[in-house]
Amino acid sequence: MEARDFALKFLNDYRRAQTGNTKRGRELMQPIWMPPDEGVIKINFDAALSKHNRKMGIGIIARNCEGVCAGLKCKEVVV
Repeated sequence: MEARDFALKFLNDYRRAQTGNTKRGRELMQPIWMPPDEGVIKINFDAALSKHNRKMGIGIIARNCEGVCAGLKCKEVVV
């Protein structure tokens, strides 16, 4: 995928998320975890924000090449 195509898809997904039509956006973006090379720890993170109650959730996980969790942390933050 070229940079232009990626940017347009990203912008369309963003606009769809802003209109509240998140179901379609989630259908398009199925996360696929790709394992790291052997001997490497991969760290993934995500966050979600609720503008209604001014809270944000943050999560982080570290996994090895077999997908075994080496550590994780989640936190709720009031913004």
